[in-house]
Amino acid sequence: MFQKGDRMTVQGMILLIVFATVLIAFGFILRLLVRLLMVGKPENRFDRWVERVNSVVVFVGAQARVLTQLAGLGHFIIFWGFIFITLGTMEHILGMIIPGFGFEVIIGRTADGILSLLLDIFGLLVIVAIIISLVRRFFFNPVRLRIDDPKAKREAVLILGLISVLILLMYGIRGTEILMKPGHIPVAHAPVSHYVSGLMNGWDMNLSMANMIFAWIHHLIVFFFLIYVPFSKHIHILGAIPNVFFRNLGSAGTLSRMDFEDESAEKFGISEIGEFTWKQLLDLYACTECGRCQAVCPAFLTDKPLSPYRVIHRLRGHLMSERERLLSKGDGSGASDAPQIVPDTTTEDEIWACTTCGACMQECPPFIEHVQKFVDLRRYLVLTESRFPAEMQPVFKNMEVNYNPWALGYSTRADWALDIDLPIAADKGSFDILFWVGCSGSFDSRGQRIARAMAELLRRAGVDFAILGVEEKCCGETARRMGNEYLAQMLIESNIETLRKYKFERIVTICPHGYNSLKVEYPQFGFEAKVIHHSELLLELVKSGKLEAPSYEGLNGVYHDSCYLGRYNGILDEPRDLLRSVTGLRLMEFDRRGKKSFCCGAGGGRMWMEETLGRRINEDRVDESLSKGAEKIFTACPFCVTMFEDGLKARERDDVEVLDIAEIMLGNQAAEP
Repeated sequence: MFQKGDRMTVQGMILLIVFATVLIAFGFILRLLVRLLMVGKPENRFDRWVERVNSVVVFVGAQARVLTQLAGLGHFIIFWGFIFITLGTMEHILGMIIPGFGFEVIIGRTADGILSLLLDIFGLLVIVAIIISLVRRFFFNPVRLRIDDPKAKREAVLILGLISVLILLMYGIRGTEILMKPGHIPVAHAPVSHYVSGLMNGWDMNLSMANMIFAWIHHLIVFFFLIYVPFSKHIHILGAIPNVFFRNLGSAGTLSRMDFEDESAEKFGISEIGEFTWKQLLDLYACTECGRCQAVCPAFLTDKPLSPYRVIHRLRGHLMSERERLLSKGDGSGASDAPQIVPDTTTEDEIWACTTCGACMQECPPFIEHVQKFVDLRRYLVLTESRFPAEMQPVFKNMEVNYNPWALGYSTRADWALDIDLPIAADKGSFDILFWVGCSGSFDSRGQRIARAMAELLRRAGVDFAILGVEEKCCGETARRMGNEYLAQMLIESNIETLRKYKFERIVTICPHGYNSLKVEYPQFGFEAKVIHHSELLLELVKSGKLEAPSYEGLNGVYHDSCYLGRYNGILDEPRDLLRSVTGLRLMEFDRRGKKSFCCGAGGGRMWMEETLGRRINEDRVDESLSKGAEKIFTACPFCVTMFEDGLKARERDDVEVLDIAEIMLGNQAAEP
């Protein structure tokens, strides 16, 4: 590591006083940041400690998410370079305060030599990584780094510049020490520093004075960092590790449950920064401003105002600007002078542009949970302010009166199946499979074709199944993500009461949104059941020989992953394996697929809202499918089917057909209503 010559006791005492003062100030800053977090509402993130520690090892130590992209290699290098430089700095500071101190006496000469070598090599690598980073930022301007706050760019340049200066000073310190004490640091332990010492050898300078100047400037910059970083974009150095530790270990597709029995509640949802939970506020500290969320956001990529990166960036600035009020008044909620997040920090257009696809959370290295924040803000607008897009009003009304988003009577929910005489749960009481048809399968003519295909396949396979018929209501997923938690809970609790009347082994759905709701959100309300998607059940039936895969002549298609099926619930292989079982079918893939699939634009209630800003998300996805030259588009979600068909109409491509996997498995037989 840094090697020390003799240090003046006075110099050591001065450094000790400065160092102690800075550490005390840093401690007060940390205390302020923690106090600010505690303003947030309670949230339990203290379970499953083994998994949480493992998360830190994998996602912080090994930088697993960071390294999913080539550009992440630079951050990996800077991260570990920062670790080694910090260790070297600590050794040198302590060596100046306590003459003769060194890690060698603690860890041994061999380990100390290895540590010295790693510091020397990583220092050079960090400089290279910083140069590449600055070139990318200013000459290539990638999508993920685009932000409308010039201060963010200035801070990035300042911090990266100071890190570069620190490393150069480090080499200056080591280089002068090598010249002052030849042979004290072996070349094998510091090859770069020895090279620097060779460059410095011909300089006409006082080595001892130069060494002292390099050291003091280096350490003062480090002390500046300790005070400056907590109030800059690099606060993530403090927030990212705990945020990874406290990450959501459950399903990413679960939203928080609101308590409507709390009689003390004066409003519902979130409108002020202090109303977030402490973990949601910690998210703001953790943001690295890498922009990966922005680079995959379907709203941002189709020229809408929403950027998850910008929203988090602004919320953090808002939190910091409000810290005095928050700390002096508790959470400050309900105060007449409390600024509102919407529209003071973010706009309604941004909040409603979110499709809740989860791509932002999938890509985020420190596991920031964007979607819950957007939904919490929607909840306030809907439940407290009754302020939402006009086209949502009839959707809420239809769900409340007819228990479905369509303007169709509740009593007609099972009419799609009248001519095929399906078994009804009320008539059977007990059965193996409950076929949850969903609103699309019950009321939308296109969704009905998928439901009929699935029902026919279940019959062919001899499955003991039933449908709820008119007893089934909307699962509540759409209302919940549109911010109408009250309506969603009403529907959920009514469905649970119905489901508990019957005995069955499993529930199968054709809709990923219903699948996610029944599987991961209904347990919040006390109902747990084995829920499977129809791709899983159909593959199971094919493998067991109960269902024969059809044959086609030259069927060519590209498969689209639904966000709520693939990204949220990890069902990626089953639909593909099912399609591969079909003779004569050639399966193609999108470039953006699997958990990195691009949203169709229907989620988060966007299916029912007008898309007037920017380009249409579904048309962008259709363009991507057409670029593959596919004759068919395959999916496993009725919402996706609708969005693709609308996109194809807009592109006037009636030669391309969209098919659900159930329709493919049905073969060439029609499933028309």
